[in-house]
Amino acid sequence: MSAIKQFFSDKTHYFVVGASTQPEKYGNKVLKWYIDHELPVTPVNPNAETKIYGLPVLESLAEALKRHFDKDHPKISVSFVTPPKVSLREIQMVADISALTEIQSLWFQPGSCDDDVINFCECFGFSKEKGNLIDGECILVEGEEGLMK
Repeated sequence: MSAIKQFFSDKTHYFVVGASTQPEKYGNKVLKWYIDHELPVTPVNPNAETKIYGLPVLESLAEALKRHFDKDHPKISVSFVTPPKVSLREIQMVADISALTEIQSLWFQPGSCDDDVINFCECFGFSKEKGNLIDGECILVEGEEGLMK
């Protein structure tokens, strides 16, 4: 199974870290892509307003994982649309609460990670080789592949 298909496996809930209210920003475009494809998604951004496209915004990925109670979609995949330092901080906060094991797959949109982010994720079992980490591919371009059954 390709990493993209694994990311979109059945019964998955998605979090978009770096979701934005501004339509011209990629954080908004990625969130809208999930909404347009009728996927269960939660926006994450500490600086955003309380709702984006009617969805409640959570201030951190750690908070989002603590609040995740979607019995119909118990698996979790996360898209990052943040600068690498923010991506690393979010992943570290999740590691601090021992919740990285709750995430099945990570997708770092272009520009959202660097070697520090990848190395940290690899310490917790995420890697391109295992197919549970995607780096450098854009969901707006390659995402359709994962939705094809």
